[in-house]
Amino acid sequence: MGFLIICPTSSTWFYFSENRLQSVNAETFQGLKSVDYFHIKANPIGHIACATFVELPSLVFLEISDVPVEELATGCFSSVGKLRQLRIQKTHLKMLKSGTFAGLSHVRTLFLTENRLENIEVGAFDGLKSVVSL
Repeated sequence: MGFLIICPTSSTWFYFSENRLQSVNAETFQGLKSVDYFHIKANPIGHIACATFVELPSLVFLEISDVPVEELATGCFSSVGKLRQLRIQKTHLKMLKSGTFAGLSHVRTLFLTENRLENIEVGAFDGLKSVVSL
């Protein structure tokens, strides 16, 4: 978290690749209300908390790639209602729970590639009213 504290709050783009971030939560991104593009790749993140993205209300693009996260909390994206594109790639996700994508009514493109999905619960995609590419 120390690194993120020194980031200018006016930043609009974040690309965290090949670091050693082990966890992210809402406090990690506190005050970064202008960020609209966020890419996190190749970090040993094992868990993404429910309120992780609550401090990023302007987010329109989010990519989570090459991380060993095994589970996404139900509704963990619900606070990013402006999101247009969500990419979840090369993770250890085994299941998508009902409500995983709740609140994402503006997402047009959802990428779920190279994950370890074995089970998708009924209602996992509820809320994705604008998706044109899955």
